[in-house]
Amino acid sequence: MEDHCSNTLSGLEQRILRELKSLNEELLERVTLDNTSGLDAEIKLKSGERLILRAEEIERLKKKIPEHLRSKILLPIEISIIVGENEIKYIVNGDIWQVRMVRYLHSGELEWKPPVEIGKEELSELIREFPSLVRLKLVVG
Repeated sequence: MEDHCSNTLSGLEQRILRELKSLNEELLERVTLDNTSGLDAEIKLKSGERLILRAEEIERLKKKIPEHLRSKILLPIEISIIVGENEIKYIVNGDIWQVRMVRYLHSGELEWKPPVEIGKEELSELIREFPSLVRLKLVVG
């Protein structure tokens, strides 16, 4: 009988590891919402690869964010998924303006001291509406 255990990674396992590694890959730059044109925006990653932010999603986001706040908003929107032993948390990365924007998109209200943690529904809504603008980072605790 053939042993199905192996010390080598299958093609699928290698791809999963590459994808997980790219999840946490460092950004070399970010762009403010008001510094985007009507074209796709390219963000450089430390590996030399590029992340593409889709123009139609950027324009949709601009329509939802008040003009006077756009210079404070950095793209992509980064969310850390913190996986603990008994729970998963979704944390908005960045400064207070990043957190305010994410909360504003969900509630339509600008909060002075919004919580950095968002719910699974908020994250799902954000990804559904702006898939190329949301970058997830995986943190296993």
